[in-house]
Amino acid sequence: MGEMIHSRPLASDTDDDCIGLYSVLGLRRVLQSFEKDPENEKVMERIKEEGNRFHMTQLKREWRYRYDTSPGECPWNASGNGLNFAAPAGCRYGVLSFFFPEEEKEREVCPVRLKGIHIRSAQGEDFGVLDDEISIDQSSWQSEQFPLPEGSYTLKFDYQIARRLRKGICVRIDFYDAGNCLLGSCEDWFQKKSWPQDVRQYNLSMQCCAVLYLMTGQVRYARLAKLEMLCFLNDFCQGAEYWMVKNERPEGLDCYGAVQGGRNLCSVAFTYGLLRQADVFSEEERQIFLEMIAYLLCYLLDERDRSMLTLFEAQQNSGNWQTDMCMGVACMMSVLPEFPDRKRWFYSAVQVLRGQLHYTLNPDGSWPESIHYHFAALERFALLGLLLKNETGEDLYTGEELQKMFLYPMDVQTPGYAFFKGQIGTPPFGDHILKENEFALYGAYIQMMYSHSPQLAANMYETWRRSGRGRLALWGESVLGQLLFYPSEEWERLYLSSDSQAKTADEGCLCSTAQYRDSGIYVFRGGAWPDKVNYLAVMSSRRPIRHGHCDQGSFILYHENIPLIMDTGIEGYFDASMQWHLCSMSHACLQFPAREKAALPANLQSINLSAGNYSASYGLLDVPMTSSASRIRTDGLQQGMTVTVRQIGGNGVHTRRFDFFPDSGVCSVKDTVRNFEGLVTVTYPLAARAVLVEGTHVSCEGYYGNRFFLELNGDICDISVEKGRSARYFPTDDSTATACMQFLRIRAETGRPLQVTIHPEDISWVM
Repeated sequence: MGEMIHSRPLASDTDDDCIGLYSVLGLRRVLQSFEKDPENEKVMERIKEEGNRFHMTQLKREWRYRYDTSPGECPWNASGNGLNFAAPAGCRYGVLSFFFPEEEKEREVCPVRLKGIHIRSAQGEDFGVLDDEISIDQSSWQSEQFPLPEGSYTLKFDYQIARRLRKGICVRIDFYDAGNCLLGSCEDWFQKKSWPQDVRQYNLSMQCCAVLYLMTGQVRYARLAKLEMLCFLNDFCQGAEYWMVKNERPEGLDCYGAVQGGRNLCSVAFTYGLLRQADVFSEEERQIFLEMIAYLLCYLLDERDRSMLTLFEAQQNSGNWQTDMCMGVACMMSVLPEFPDRKRWFYSAVQVLRGQLHYTLNPDGSWPESIHYHFAALERFALLGLLLKNETGEDLYTGEELQKMFLYPMDVQTPGYAFFKGQIGTPPFGDHILKENEFALYGAYIQMMYSHSPQLAANMYETWRRSGRGRLALWGESVLGQLLFYPSEEWERLYLSSDSQAKTADEGCLCSTAQYRDSGIYVFRGGAWPDKVNYLAVMSSRRPIRHGHCDQGSFILYHENIPLIMDTGIEGYFDASMQWHLCSMSHACLQFPAREKAALPANLQSINLSAGNYSASYGLLDVPMTSSASRIRTDGLQQGMTVTVRQIGGNGVHTRRFDFFPDSGVCSVKDTVRNFEGLVTVTYPLAARAVLVEGTHVSCEGYYGNRFFLELNGDICDISVEKGRSARYFPTDDSTATACMQFLRIRAETGRPLQVTIHPEDISWVM
């Protein structure tokens, strides 16, 4: 059976024009008229800039001396977000030290130079420890005292280290109270060698050089692309080797992971496919290239023949990582007809991907992770559609799964918002942020989809237009070929002037919807579309969402296209704010009290991937990762739903009822608690520049001239407002400062329900 499957012909077996994702002739035809469009001209300028960034002399030297360990000129590097710590309760100030351990002093010490030492809190405060340059060799360095209140922090600095150290340089922070007593210390080892960063940019420049070779026929571009590709693969294989042997990120960098390997192999395959006929590889170079590809294949997949498995078996226990990894394997095998067992690799990878479309993808078309990862997976499955169409003739674009993947983000889209130049976005639940250029991917596939589903293509076009007609970023982990297929001005003009009814987007997709229960996102809309939209999005997922947050029952609220209640999003996995964004305290949630407070971990940590003890350090429990939704009303003058959330490790049950009035934008939130007596804490993240609390009336000055107020009714114990970090989605005086939202905290007894009514405008405004 395996031999039968592997004997199925691929177009690249006999057709030299087939280069996996695209055909050489097809790309040449596109490029002949590409620059005639103003937007395309800007893209081509960037391609030319990146394609001419690196010189042949530099690349030859790097390839020739790729195993040389001499440092050469030592560049300054940034430490990144890898050093995170927590200051204990009662802490008033800290002292920072850098010193060499005894193991390093036993040999000639390599001087370490540091500058720009800063400590940033999870709440956004920046404590500058030192801006000047210092040098550390046999001696240690100790800072002056600097303010350090209790909380979570990230230490950052720039450094020069000419060669790898045995253990590294020790970083220690001592914590002191107001009486100058030592409360404790934490320390870690910093072990990163300074090195040129250019090699990690070659995954972009090699693609640009390959496109320029196809355009101009100049062989020098093919030679540049070849050397960039070889140097990049050599560096990436070393990073992969380190990760597999040490089971840790090389230099603390995520860019050598298997998921990045999958994306990069797509980029390598696109580059190599354009160079196949250039005859620029020596026999030695080709052999080294094939050996590096063979090494990475086992990093991304393994040698099991998955083509013999059922679709369900092939995709079991897989997620977006395997999507990227398998797509990279399939693309690479498509452009290497001579590779041993290439069809086994190809069909095994494709079987996993097809299995994911059938079984991993939720029935409603949402990817079982946050919207950020839905877009990431969609880009790879859109590429899979190109690959299979060219290689086997299979057409995924006519299939229900891929079409529903395109539909889902459109259906839950947020209103156009002034901070993002009036562009629409998607609700930033979980590991996602509100941003511009959200639907850039859609533009690359409008024309492809138009021949399969004109109505869907019309919706994609309208969504792409409302999101600013953006394009995918020009970066190395995305296939450059996608940028060549955006609608030109001429195509848009002909499309919009045609008599086809399909050119009108389906306005029905912009109504309230409860059809995405698998993703946990419920959307209610009203007002005057598209300029004055009232919008409510509620999070309630019946199954845990991967890359989701502790946010069940939370919500996002807009009035006439301006946010009133917003999710903070996320700033990054390597920042001290990670646990803050993950925990329930940064969301519009109700939290039960913890039996006892738990301290934040004091040691320096390189990465935070769980909510940890952030809420517990304030005496609160996080909400669970699941909840149930009921009584959903998506039409009429009063819409809404009820969310039921069960307390973690206790008997308390929280029921939250939403009543949304779509015409006015008024939203009422009623929290009822059963099987628990005591105080609970309810948080409202306010999109406001100023907040005034007067009894049970909370007035808010929002952004872009809007004002709103909250009326509170219940057994309220106290009300407070505090600042907390957020992804940037609102204007600030200092664009470089950490963005902070206003968090309304309400502590209330559970004897009777707490009802909060959010009114979009406060006529009696006093501030």
